Amino acid sequence: MAKIKYFLEEFFPGEGQQGTHSIYATAQIHDTIETPELGSLISARTGFKSYECTAVIAAAVDLIFERVVAGDKVILTNEQGLKLVSFFPKVSGGISDKEVQENPEKYDGATVATADMVTQNMLNWRIGASVGIKISKMFALSKSATRIKNTGNGTVAEDDDEENEGTTPNPGNNGGGNNSDDNGME
Repeated sequence: MAKIKYFLEEFFPGEGQQGTHSIYATAQIHDTIETPELGSLISARTGFKSYECTAVIAAAVDLIFERVVAGDKVILTNEQGLKLVSFFPKVSGGISDKEVQENPEKYDGATVATADMVTQNMLNWRIGASVGIKISKMFALSKSATRIKNTGNGTVAEDDDEENEGTTPNPGNNGGGNNSDDNGME
């Protein structure tokens, strides 16, 4: 069972800012695995040469980008069909009645927003991604957590509070995965 460390951070809203004082957990990242190392790990598991695995990963990344730019949704699954992550085009932007009413000269005196008022330059595009619900729940249930202290200078120290040792968090509605934009991904 993986032992993931986390620390607690406090948020204090500044003067004139909205929000309330809160305390929230942040996972400590153990290591970062980039394409060359991932290629080596895949090579060790499959028997393919490391450079071949690295080349396939790089090609997959390029193809995922190309397909999302073309308007497709790309879902990565394991051999059992368990969905890990999906990538898709994501757009935001639009117009509200309030904006129209605040700029009557721009909208010919209109007071209600209409679809023809939304122009391409009002839209913000990016690549969206979401984690599969089932794999996210599996992650939440298959590890333990240890709280550490954030020393504030980029380092952490083990927390003396032993009651946090070995706790398994509640997976919640989606096990910690961000599925708000997953378009029905399970």
